[in-house]
Amino acid sequence: MKNFLRKYGLMFFTGVFLLSYMIFGVLESNRVQQERRQLNTEYREQFCETHTIDDFSTEREKESYINSCVNYNDEYDKINFYILYESEFYNEHLNIFNGLLFFIVVVPIAFYICSLFKNNYLKNYLTRDTYKNFKKKLGKYILSNILIFPTVLLIAFSLCAILANSFDVNIAEEIGVTTLNNPILYVTIYLFDIICFSITYANIFLIAARKNHNPIIALIVSFLLFASTALFIEASLSKFLDILDPSQKFDIYLFSLINPFHFRFELGLVPTILMRLILPTLTSIIVYLCYRNKEKLLLDCEKNK
Repeated sequence: MKNFLRKYGLMFFTGVFLLSYMIFGVLESNRVQQERRQLNTEYREQFCETHTIDDFSTEREKESYINSCVNYNDEYDKINFYILYESEFYNEHLNIFNGLLFFIVVVPIAFYICSLFKNNYLKNYLTRDTYKNFKKKLGKYILSNILIFPTVLLIAFSLCAILANSFDVNIAEEIGVTTLNNPILYVTIYLFDIICFSITYANIFLIAARKNHNPIIALIVSFLLFASTALFIEASLSKFLDILDPSQKFDIYLFSLINPFHFRFELGLVPTILMRLILPTLTSIIVYLCYRNKEKLLLDCEKNK
């Protein structure tokens, strides 16, 4: 039990907190949207009862009256899935995690991973098994933490879908919510995006922890590496993209490290997905190069124990 808590304790408490926060956020967002829909319905009904088309002189005013009172689309009175998630839940509750997802990914794994390098665990493990299997076990452990946030977010999406009674994408786009016509594809791509960011964050920590086996120092170094990389992308790459693509279809957010929930589809679905794969692929290659030499890692573990 003690070993389980040491290995998975922070993951467990992080998952419980996130799940509680997400459920509260979705329910609160649903309550707010219901109240807003009720107020809009009451205002529209009162307006239609007290006005006729003869009260308006311009064609534009008459068209607005017809759309509001004669040919009214009752989809506007329903709880829209995309609006509930994007406009209410994301803006009011999820947006805060744009700056926190890095810490949610790396903090729960930092202390356990550093303990493997610092307490002769690796040296003892390699007397019983291969270095390749050690890396596989380490990868599975990191993956279990990476999947916590997407899993909790999937529950939030599911709750939004249960509470919603409309999936009309046109209604959502009228208020500026950019999305996909298929809600299942929309959720799948969204979760894929979060996983790509989480892999990148975990890789950044592994790069920092290669030489720094003190968890606090490794966290500080990984954050500095994360911040400097994000700053480089925002400052340097954005200027390069402006020169390369004046139409700005290549949005800097496609490469940004600090906006994991900002997903746009102007380039098309497949090109956008390929762009999102660049950072996790590059950082995975660097991690592979850092950890491919078993002897050098063991020597560093001896120095830092």
